Amino acid sequence: MGVLEISIEQTECPICVYPSKIFLEKSRDLTIFGNAKYTAQLALAEPQLTFRFFETDVLERYSNDPRFNFEIHDFNGSISCQYDEDGKPILREEDQIFLKSFGLGFDSESNRVVAVILRDLGRLSWEHQVYWSTKEISFSECKVLEDHFNNVILGQWITSKSMFSALIDEINAIHKLTASIFGIPLFRKQFDGQDSPKNFTFFFSPTSKNYYDFINLLDKFLSENINKSFFEGTLELEELKQIEGDIYERVRKGTLRLLEEWIVLSFRFPDDSHPSKMLKSLKKVRKERQTPAHKVVDNKYDKNYFAKQKSIMEDCYFTITSLRRNLQTHPDAHLVELDPYLDKVDVKYF
Repeated sequence: MGVLEISIEQTECPICVYPSKIFLEKSRDLTIFGNAKYTAQLALAEPQLTFRFFETDVLERYSNDPRFNFEIHDFNGSISCQYDEDGKPILREEDQIFLKSFGLGFDSESNRVVAVILRDLGRLSWEHQVYWSTKEISFSECKVLEDHFNNVILGQWITSKSMFSALIDEINAIHKLTASIFGIPLFRKQFDGQDSPKNFTFFFSPTSKNYYDFINLLDKFLSENINKSFFEGTLELEELKQIEGDIYERVRKGTLRLLEEWIVLSFRFPDDSHPSKMLKSLKKVRKERQTPAHKVVDNKYDKNYFAKQKSIMEDCYFTITSLRRNLQTHPDAHLVELDPYLDKVDVKYF
């Protein structure tokens, strides 16, 4: 190329010099990169911090395989391989990958997509680069989620939360409130980052299996998590059910039935139908959970499952938030210190 002489003014900004794309396309041997598509793009001086976009089901391979550490937090996540007790990788060499960060974006029709920085893609093994390339979407049709861009590229703190994380926060707040006020928590279990299942998020492929698996998990957080002991001494936990004639059977009331009766006793509403309407979303989750339990459901692909998940999550979040706010009207609620952001956080359905 000959002798290069560079003259610059004094500046605090770092200056980088790269070969031009034209020069590299003419002089670089790309055959040494084989099928590593994204490594080859970097070798041709493609900007390292540009995004490539993919269908969300690209993540299922990693989320469903316990040999990978698959983490997702609201709008971004990471992928790496697992190691055994001796510190040796449990996967074959070509699967020993580390994807530092992936995030969310949307295509031209507002469908959710996965966004990954080219530099991180270029560090995958060529086998995994081939796999990701089969799920790639033209980046001219997509935009990265603003929260992910601000966090990864601009290094900004993000204060917004996904509806999934926000629902867990509300459950934990109700657990803390009721345990302090009544001496026993309404919900049997709290959930922190380690206890929350990795699949309590949007599903990556809109199939009936993924939808009902999510419904099953959501019901475990809500109805199945309600502590029946909380109602002892306040409500009758059983009722008589007529079988025929003068024959009755004593049966235990369900958790949602008990919660509704307790709400009626504990709070005053201008409309008597409000407690039933308030718990409508939780009852819907329980009803939806019964579908695969009582009949065989063929697994099918339907993008409407994305909208169904969003709708049911919004309704459940509203219900649990309303319950927490009603509990905060109790005279002893001021003694319970809750995170102040509960009513201030920007909750989004990423």
